[in-house]
Amino acid sequence: MELVAEFQKVPAGERRLIDPRRPAEGVAILFRRFINDLESQLEDDDWRSLAVISLEREAGRSLVATNLALSLALKERAVILVDADLRSGAGPRPLDLLDLDRRASGLSHNIRGLAPPAPRDTATPGLRLLEAGDPLPAEDQGLLALCRIQVESLAMGLAGPDRKIIFDLPPLSAQETVLEAAAAIGNALLVVQDLAQVARRLKSP
Repeated sequence: MELVAEFQKVPAGERRLIDPRRPAEGVAILFRRFINDLESQLEDDDWRSLAVISLEREAGRSLVATNLALSLALKERAVILVDADLRSGAGPRPLDLLDLDRRASGLSHNIRGLAPPAPRDTATPGLRLLEAGDPLPAEDQGLLALCRIQVESLAMGLAGPDRKIIFDLPPLSAQETVLEAAAAIGNALLVVQDLAQVARRLKSP
């Protein structure tokens, strides 16, 4: 994994979630520029999948993942957004941000072997969502199944011609297999609130 593009946070006071009806708003322009930078650095086949990760909780990871998916859809790309955060009490999910009704089935059922992955349509053409489904308790061994083999199998099952897959993964501090899952996906976007603080932490012994 390597850094190929970066972007700044949305200016204070502006809308934080892309409204497909307002493609000229600041947040839509910000994410469109990021996608353009990404596509200028990577060949299309090199980033069919992208993991969105953070070091800590409440960094805005799901908001970024949802905006990336919306931005790709507005560029007429087929995209599947995967909510892979299966923790209880994980906060607002892509499902909530996209104003969709919650269903019982989802990725958690797929991990348990109860159902195949079944992304659902959203109000934005080209964007589909594989929701997390029922949260899994921390002691559930299914939570630990989000590892290299599981993610590679899921990505392969969701892959399609000219289709992008955005994975909204749990924070690295919440689950030790997250970094392994991100490595299996191949490309990762690290969401941070204070870049200087993160740099200091990474340099510390």
